[in-house]
Amino acid sequence: RLGGDGVTLERVSASEPLRPGASALRPGDCIVLPSDRGLMDRYGWNPDATDPVVPVVDVALMDRGLPLDAGAIKRLCGVTDLGQLIATAQGKSEDGADIDPADIDRDEQAKAVEEILVALWDAPQPPDGDADKWADFVNALDPTEVITPRNEIARLRTRKTGDEPPLDDFDERSTGTGGRVTLDQHCQDVAAHACAIAHRIGLPDDLCDVVNCAASLHDIGKSDQRFQRWLDPAGTATDLIAKSNTPRHLWPTTRGKSGWPRGGRHEVLSARLAHAWLETSPQFPTNRIYRDLLLHLIISHHSKGRPLVPPLRDDTDMQVTATVRDMRVTAPAKLCIVDWSQPGRFRRLNDHFGPWGLALLEAVVICADHAISGGGTVRHPYSESGSAP
Repeated sequence: RLGGDGVTLERVSASEPLRPGASALRPGDCIVLPSDRGLMDRYGWNPDATDPVVPVVDVALMDRGLPLDAGAIKRLCGVTDLGQLIATAQGKSEDGADIDPADIDRDEQAKAVEEILVALWDAPQPPDGDADKWADFVNALDPTEVITPRNEIARLRTRKTGDEPPLDDFDERSTGTGGRVTLDQHCQDVAAHACAIAHRIGLPDDLCDVVNCAASLHDIGKSDQRFQRWLDPAGTATDLIAKSNTPRHLWPTTRGKSGWPRGGRHEVLSARLAHAWLETSPQFPTNRIYRDLLLHLIISHHSKGRPLVPPLRDDTDMQVTATVRDMRVTAPAKLCIVDWSQPGRFRRLNDHFGPWGLALLEAVVICADHAISGGGTVRHPYSESGSAP
């Protein structure tokens, strides 16, 4: 079954007596089975479906490509006896040992990849019995490079034919299109862009100041040590970073190793740090409703916190630290702590600005963050040139 970290696998048995200390299957567990195990029919999961045994197609194939593993390929399409070709394609010896890169025969490696593809074109059992669809998949594989991710099975990737699919909620838009970006630079750029939007839509200066401050603090929760290990698993960054250049398909693995909980919201920590700063900085903002707005714009910049961000199981005793306006502030990093003041804050802001007014203010920060994360040009508040952001 899939472990609690969403990455590792745990071997359990549903029928045999469990070993001492082993845990039993529980309702809600995600069970992982070989694709040729069957138990599927045209309606989905069916534990009584045994005839015929139809292999389940790996839905990740079109994005991730073909796994170079003899067992996986046999289950997928019925092609066998590819072990030696796969070893050659990966630059390994007959016994599977690594060969020094300088000693790899590149011509032999390319020939092995070509022979694998020829065997796949003539697969005796294409998935779903759809030979045309299978041929399209094989033709889309890139034979020029064997991808060998760390701690993963080597593969032939699929040629990109269009834009990348949108990031899911757990990626938190932290895979910037421009590669690695420092945390300070990202926050500065988003603040300038958000302030420019606020001025262009006619917000008064005091509200623009709150928007600017919220945008400048929106991602400071990413300074959490676990989140930084997720963004920079090799530990090569000299500064805190906001955007990672780690390939996206490695994100579930690197997140699990970092200790950052699946589904964790960095904006919760950002708001917690901002609150710690406000407690020692009564001079800004002086208006209570603006202090509420500052925290709300931070915690809602991924459209959460309306009115509450649900807690996660998190037993860390770590602290998260950030610099806010030249002041070092610290807060607990536990994501299981609930900010019970947020629902009341959300209610007060709705009463003051109206639901549409508050949504507009949220959208200013959200759109600025999306634009900068997507590689957009920074707009400055008082620039007279260029089009409105």
